[in-house]
Amino acid sequence: MSVCVASDLLRSKKLKITERRELILSLILASERPVSAKDLHELATEKGNVDLVTVYRVISLLLEKGLIREITGDSGTSFYEKACEHNPVHPHFHCCECGQVYCLEPLTFEEGLILGRVGKGFRISSVSLDIKGVCEKCASLQ
Repeated sequence: MSVCVASDLLRSKKLKITERRELILSLILASERPVSAKDLHELATEKGNVDLVTVYRVISLLLEKGLIREITGDSGTSFYEKACEHNPVHPHFHCCECGQVYCLEPLTFEEGLILGRVGKGFRISSVSLDIKGVCEKCASLQ
């Protein structure tokens, strides 16, 4: 399979395939960058009647099952991205002007090892690399 399909991913986690789950996961899979619940709600509403509570319930389930990842922006807004073989863990860029979150290229194995050098006795459970600044679009407006 060269592209992940929402129904296949839901089935792989033994989840009931509902129209809303499939729609919201499909929207996340199709997005080029992490999206907020508000963005998902707007996109889903264009395709049918989906309330914001349903969006949050589906997001919670998809996070619990490891089908998506959560990135928290500076304002506290959460953004979501696919967590599949086509989207390895990678750093993110947070724009301080518009608040958008952008995906950056994944680190090489050697670059990732540098992040793991914390000293003896420490056990790393997760690593997150977030870079903050002004995105190209906002910089061109200044």
